[in-house]
Amino acid sequence: MAKDKTIYDKLALKEKMLMMQKARGMKTLQEELTRVTSIKDQLKSIVDDTAIKKGETSVRELRSSNWYSAQIHEQLVTVENRTEFLSEEVGTQKKHIAEALHRHNKSLEKADERRRILREEREEKAATDVPRINRALADR
Repeated sequence: MAKDKTIYDKLALKEKMLMMQKARGMKTLQEELTRVTSIKDQLKSIVDDTAIKKGETSVRELRSSNWYSAQIHEQLVTVENRTEFLSEEVGTQKKHIAEALHRHNKSLEKADERRRILREEREEKAATDVPRINRALADR
């Protein structure tokens, strides 16, 4: 079978390796997306906890609370942008993996078809060669 490897078999193997590589990248993206989503949830809970309390507050407390709130919102915007970017990347990776899988399957189909054609040609040649051998033996 090692000698029967067609270009399609090699192409299918290449596509399989590419799919595996993309799957590893996809796993990394998914882990990063999970981590960023967790950070986003933590920041949202911090925003809820840092709301200005009703009652008497000093100017310093208001300024401090406002500054922290601005910093947290800035981080939240950054994390939301990162989440959006990672979500798009995950979608793109899924698309690329699906395309690679399709190419892999097509290569396997073509390899099987090529092997079938070669086998039929060998069988046909063997069938046509048998009478020649019998005639050659009979002539002796």
